[in-house]
Amino acid sequence: MLPAIHIFLVNYIGGEMMTEIHTLCIVAHPAIEESGSQQFLIQTGKSITHTEYIDLAKLDSSKAKIDFSKYHQIIFQFPLYWYQAPAILKKWIDENWHLYSKAELAGKTMGVVVIVGQKAQRYQLGGTEGRSISELLVSFELIAKYSQMRFKPIFPIYQFHYLTEKQKVKLLWRYGYYLEHLDAGDFMSMQRYILNRAHQLTESELSFTSDAQKMQWEMFLQKLEHSAYAIEEIVDLKKEW
Repeated sequence: MLPAIHIFLVNYIGGEMMTEIHTLCIVAHPAIEESGSQQFLIQTGKSITHTEYIDLAKLDSSKAKIDFSKYHQIIFQFPLYWYQAPAILKKWIDENWHLYSKAELAGKTMGVVVIVGQKAQRYQLGGTEGRSISELLVSFELIAKYSQMRFKPIFPIYQFHYLTEKQKVKLLWRYGYYLEHLDAGDFMSMQRYILNRAHQLTESELSFTSDAQKMQWEMFLQKLEHSAYAIEEIVDLKKEW
């Protein structure tokens, strides 16, 4: 379930980016219905973005070659199995990727959302595994390069089932941004993204029960705007130095 305290935001659909970027998310999981992380991500994506999802486990073999023509970006989403993508995705790529011409794929963006059951610290130099997630999944970057696609940084999610509700809210917005943008985003981009969404909400959608609540909301937006402006000024100064 999505965090209840932010359900009004999750149910809100709007913003120019949603109508501009068309994303297809191909999910490789043997039992999506039984996966809490996949249910959270898919519900989030369908609620706050215009992302379309395909469950590889249920894909009709006669329609194995997916039509990518209307999408700007293709996202592969899966749990990490033995340091790599699940066999179902490897099999689909082996049997179908060669059917696409470079003309069909060139200029599109490829991304990867991977759910990892262990701590992030394990996947780095000096960590238990000694390799980063990007190193383990480098084949996706190479496939994108071969197909003349852009490859944006991988979106890893570590130990989903241990996340607090507050951490899930943060994940919700980071994931939404990843699906709606062709870049991976930075802190300032995320601030602008959330600010833009917040300003689009109407009073009826926010359901204020008093003038005090409305004032608190306006003060929150002002504080967020001032913080964003201050950070942008610091970054601009750093560039000048």
